[in-house]
Amino acid sequence: MEQTFRAVTRTPGIIIWRIEKMELVLVPEKTHGNFFEGDCYLLLCTKKSGSTLTYSIHYWIGAEASQDEQGAAAVYAVQLDDFLGSSPVQYREVQHNESNTFCGYFKQGIIYKKGGVDSGMKHVVTNSSDVQRLLHVKGQRKVSAKEVEMSWNSFNLGDVFLLDIGKSIIQWNGPNSNTQERLKAMLLAKDIRDRERGGRAEIGVIEGDAEDKSASLMEVLCSVIGQRPASLPAGTSDEKADQEQMSQVTLYHVSDADGEMKVREVASRPLVQDLLNHEDCYIVDQGGVETIR
Repeated sequence: MEQTFRAVTRTPGIIIWRIEKMELVLVPEKTHGNFFEGDCYLLLCTKKSGSTLTYSIHYWIGAEASQDEQGAAAVYAVQLDDFLGSSPVQYREVQHNESNTFCGYFKQGIIYKKGGVDSGMKHVVTNSSDVQRLLHVKGQRKVSAKEVEMSWNSFNLGDVFLLDIGKSIIQWNGPNSNTQERLKAMLLAKDIRDRERGGRAEIGVIEGDAEDKSASLMEVLCSVIGQRPASLPAGTSDEKADQEQMSQVTLYHVSDADGEMKVREVASRPLVQDLLNHEDCYIVDQGGVETIR
């Protein structure tokens, strides 16, 4: 295991690996906070208090990740725990339902990116100006950014959107978006500029209810994603999205009966005790903070 976890040191900070063909591959620090929806990740947070080190292990599961990758992430989490003397606290993180502890590591927010290792997507550190992507920023308590289709069909009046075209990053604030979304989007835009572009990108802001005051930015926006439709949908409320996220409860069964560690979804709400076997191990994902010891 020493070779597998050779990146682990006694230095406080964050280390992130991605599961690639069942192997752990280090994620460059400059791309921390970016997660492909088709992948699974392992994260180690090391903190120091006096002469004492404390560890937190998180394994993150993308919405489109395969069962094999999910199982591999769980196995690596256990192995890392053993490697560190079984002292860490373990967290299972599911896309859109991350714990507050996990979200706290990424002050500028989390970006969900389309694809995964199977589709050839890689974490690349670059100052390239060839980037073209649209990010949807949404949330009240937990604000996250998701890569969406480069089209006005992705827009709504209640959220914030970032058009990233390399040399320019344009923030479009929906008239009904909340302060947290606007602030988080701006922090994210600055983070992309500084970490991914080496400070070489201009940031502009368009207020959705005053687009005529940002005519030049609207011209750029429309030149990339097309003509703006006369009306846009209202979008879903942030409160409702938060409540739905926290109300999700899923039971997973952890087993190595066939000689290979696997994590399988058993059922969603409502859960009953009859689903449990006292000889097996289970994980209950409550959509909020969850800790596995």
